[in-house]
Amino acid sequence: MKILKKILLVALVLVAIVGAYFMGWIRSHTTISTPPEAWSENDDIAKAWHELSVSMEAAGAELMAIARDAHDKEEGFQALSSLLSVALEMKLTKGDPLRPAFTDWMSNHRKFLGDSPDAIYLTAEISGNLDYEITGNKADVHYLGIMLYGRLPNGWNRPAGNISSNDIRFDDQGNFRLILSRNEPSDPDVDWLKLSRDVHMVMVRQYFHDRAKSQKASFQIRNLNAAASDKDNFLKTADGLRAATKFFNEAFRGTLALDRMQEKTLNSIDQPESVDPDFVGIFYPTDDNAYFGTNFLIEADEALVLEGDAPNVDYWSVALMNRWMRTFDYETYQVDLNNNRIKVKDGRFKIIIAHKEPPAEAGIENWLETGGLKHGLVTFRYQLYEGDETPSATLVKLKDLK
Repeated sequence: MKILKKILLVALVLVAIVGAYFMGWIRSHTTISTPPEAWSENDDIAKAWHELSVSMEAAGAELMAIARDAHDKEEGFQALSSLLSVALEMKLTKGDPLRPAFTDWMSNHRKFLGDSPDAIYLTAEISGNLDYEITGNKADVHYLGIMLYGRLPNGWNRPAGNISSNDIRFDDQGNFRLILSRNEPSDPDVDWLKLSRDVHMVMVRQYFHDRAKSQKASFQIRNLNAAASDKDNFLKTADGLRAATKFFNEAFRGTLALDRMQEKTLNSIDQPESVDPDFVGIFYPTDDNAYFGTNFLIEADEALVLEGDAPNVDYWSVALMNRWMRTFDYETYQVDLNNNRIKVKDGRFKIIIAHKEPPAEAGIENWLETGGLKHGLVTFRYQLYEGDETPSATLVKLKDLK
């Protein structure tokens, strides 16, 4: 009898809980209270986490203060989310130079620091005191470039070594092997990039003329030193969090700096009179690309005409981005072109940026859509370019196009 009573009691409790759940009387806690200021004072990991959260708050506050409109605000917070996502993956999850692993910067729809629809960027955290091997296969990649980055005494990035498709030795199947080390390897048949002590990152770039129809390269990196087997020698969480915070802060500051610089040369590809130090310190350019660009402001009845001599290179492109250095929606609109699609006449190109397609009588063959956004950034990339000619930009009325 007692057992039966217990069973009935348990059943009644379960029925009450289930009923309360479906009636909405039991709910999870979704509101978080602000913790006291001192919560992180006595623990290094907690301090590092707090520093990251403060940086996120500060970036959000600054973004809100300068956002031009609702769409600009939306894109700005998307940019911050991308920066936070890649910073944590690259610097914390995969941030140990003893156990290097590549981070695909633009995977999972991330966009930041001037992404390209034609390119894939992967980076790994490394140390100038260790030796590494990168092996892989280039598949359908048009251009494969491997770049080292070091740090100047003031903390700014510096190019520290580069090798690309023209110099990498591929076998008949497209396989390659590259050593990164301070001392030249004894094997004369292996490619080599010399490491200096300040090197902290290796970046692999892949460029395609038709990325959607091409197979991307496959490769991996490994540490050649025995120290990697030390099971107790792991990247500390606090160090990884602080490295992620530093990257997040620098990338956001650099993005804002470029926007400020380019606004001074609006609708013109003239070089800014001065360079903001926040811009110089964070960006990761490659020695193999020449870059040109400007901010633009185009009204509904206007067009920006981009003209120049077509560079004599295997790859060059032009793309539209917003002020947060995120490409416009290239899955919906034609916001980028490369030399496989750009029509050239008598060695020169003319590309029009406009909100609507120019009239047929204007004879315009190269058009970039804005998707209704009147403010943005246009960027040219000329790969392995040895010339000195730069494109020009001229703002005109749509009705005056010819």
